[in-house]
Amino acid sequence: MDDVPEITPEVTANPSAPQIKIKGPTYPIYLFEEGVELPEDERFYLVTKTGIYFNKKTKAGDALVPVDGIPWLMEPDLEMRLKLPKVPARIIAQALTFFRKVYDKYNSEAYVTLMYSSKNNEYQLHCPKQTVSHSSVNYDRTDQPEYQDRVQNDWQMVGTIHSHCNFSAFHSGTDVGDEATFDGIHITLGNVDRNQISIASSVAINEKREELLPEKSCSGVVRAAVADDSKFMSFSRDQYYDIEMSEEDAQQLVLDAEIIENEWMPKVSKQGWQYGGKRSFFQQGGNQQYPNVWTYNNIVEKSTEKNEKNADTNSSQFLGEDFDTYLY
Repeated sequence: MDDVPEITPEVTANPSAPQIKIKGPTYPIYLFEEGVELPEDERFYLVTKTGIYFNKKTKAGDALVPVDGIPWLMEPDLEMRLKLPKVPARIIAQALTFFRKVYDKYNSEAYVTLMYSSKNNEYQLHCPKQTVSHSSVNYDRTDQPEYQDRVQNDWQMVGTIHSHCNFSAFHSGTDVGDEATFDGIHITLGNVDRNQISIASSVAINEKREELLPEKSCSGVVRAAVADDSKFMSFSRDQYYDIEMSEEDAQQLVLDAEIIENEWMPKVSKQGWQYGGKRSFFQQGGNQQYPNVWTYNNIVEKSTEKNEKNADTNSSQFLGEDFDTYLY
């Protein structure tokens, strides 16, 4: 018996359709554009506005049937690639300072918009007018930064940060819905009443969302050791974080707190009943292991002598009586 030559067919789309060459024993692929002429007696794939179809031929008749894909093609890598730099520790600390103030005063969540300037290669936060409750935030989307500043410095809205009061950080169904049409980084800070906080981070593009480790989207967030004396394994334990920053950023955060008190807090109003509370905002002193790194949390007891010494300082006025001589 004569040997049958091995043939690798090369299938080409109809001449009236865009030319797509496919190697292998496959069917033609057509792009369904205006003027495309489709063959009557062939099996083929049709890529259309509403999906991919296969022209199936049977003894009973022919039909274009929807299919999930074209089997011999490769699957694309759908992993999102974040191009923005990590959000600095000072920005996270600034948001946390605001969230703790709102929680102390109203027992409520709060929200800020994350802005980025490619011209200056830096982030900033914008606080819009908002009505808050323990489980929701309604903010005024028309309250945006000054137009001239946005244009001159190329400030763009690239994400959001909001709080989850005294419960864990996660992206709720409401969060996912609210952020579906907001391309960018979305960060949730939870357990703001604790020394260490929980953090959830994700990136959303064109209604597609992908979770990120907080360390991948933020700098200066450090996983805190979790003390657990239980002999039983836990699958629901939350991960908590400290925020570490340079001494320069820590000092600047003191000025940020004054802006938050004087300019941001007046934009916040409460839905329903109000709750009054009080907490301090900073740890006094630096990180003992890294002398040039200052930790935001881990509140320490102040002495009566230091209270009296700082009774007349501006910092005690806007940070509350529990605020010591931060960085002094």
